[in-house]
Amino acid sequence: MSGCNHASPILPSSSSMPGVRRDVHYVGFRAKTQSSVWVCIRAGVSELRGKDEKANTRFDWGNSDVGASELSFAILFHFSGGEEFAARHQQRFMQHVISRLPISGWELSSSAIAKTLLATSPNQEAS
Repeated sequence: MSGCNHASPILPSSSSMPGVRRDVHYVGFRAKTQSSVWVCIRAGVSELRGKDEKANTRFDWGNSDVGASELSFAILFHFSGGEEFAARHQQRFMQHVISRLPISGWELSSSAIAKTLLATSPNQEAS
C-alpha cells in the first residue's frame, strides 16, 4: 500500500464541506476474487467500513452497480463524518468517480474528493 504514504494538499475551503477529513487516502485493490478498500491516515491504516459497519461490505468500482454505490457512500461518509452529506452526494460521486476507477486498483486523496465534489456540484456557479 505505497499510496498510504503520500501527503495530500490542503482541501479547498467551502462552507458546503465543513468538518471533512484532511490528509486521508482511500486505496482500493483486488486480489483474485476479493476486493479491499483501505483508509490511510497519519494514525495508521484500517479497512473502510460500509453502512452496516462490516469491513469492505460488497464494495465494487469501475461500474455503477450496488457495490459501487456502497463504496461511494462509505467513502463520502468517512470523508465527511455525516450520513446526510454522504447520501446527498452519493450518486453524483459514484457517476463521476467510482464508476471510472480502474478495476485493478486505485487511490483517492481527500483533496481530490473535495475538488471533484466542488467541480461537479449542481450549485456550482460558472466563473
